[in-house]
Amino acid sequence: MTGSGMPACVPDESGHCAICADEGRIGEVVEASGAGSPAATGRVRIGDEIEEVSLALLDNVAPGEKLVVHLGFAIARLDEGGDA
Repeated sequence: MTGSGMPACVPDESGHCAICADEGRIGEVVEASGAGSPAATGRVRIGDEIEEVSLALLDNVAPGEKLVVHLGFAIARLDEGGDA
């Protein structure tokens, strides 16, 4: 579950979301701004690229955290074991 109580996407081995059958990509937060606001955004490294994504669905995102990104939104955190 995300901080908003919505179910989180759960990526399978190929990176596709088991819940909505679309792609959920794993990324690491490089920079986060606007924490706690609906306009919170971050720069997230996904593979070899850095993308600007919305952090509005998660609370208190910090650099170094691993997230599941779907359609430009960070929708879940990954714990150290890689689970959402």
